[in-house]
Amino acid sequence: MKNMFLLLTLLTCNLSSIFGHPPSDISFVYNLENKTVEINVQHKVKNIEDHYIDKVTIFLNGKKIIEQVSLKQLNNDTQIYIFKIPELKENDKIVVLAKCNKFGDLKKK
Repeated sequence: MKNMFLLLTLLTCNLSSIFGHPPSDISFVYNLENKTVEINVQHKVKNIEDHYIDKVTIFLNGKKIIEQVSLKQLNNDTQIYIFKIPELKENDKIVVLAKCNKFGDLKKK
């Protein structure tokens, strides 16, 4: 019985690393004075070159304005982006969509 439990545990861990998972959280801060947005995508991985956030899309007031593609993640916990958005102004609505290269995505307003 213990061997069966161990086998199932190992199989589950290996499948999650093969199939991936969506980001766990997205936080972002915008600076109106500098017209910048800093995005921090939480995505814990073992290998930043094999499993990573591969695309971030930014929508401003419902319109897609930026789509950034990455080939690896900054570190094992996060992917960070900083964008200059000249048209950024007070009361704008920003939506960030982050996508894992293996499976899943997360959207935050």
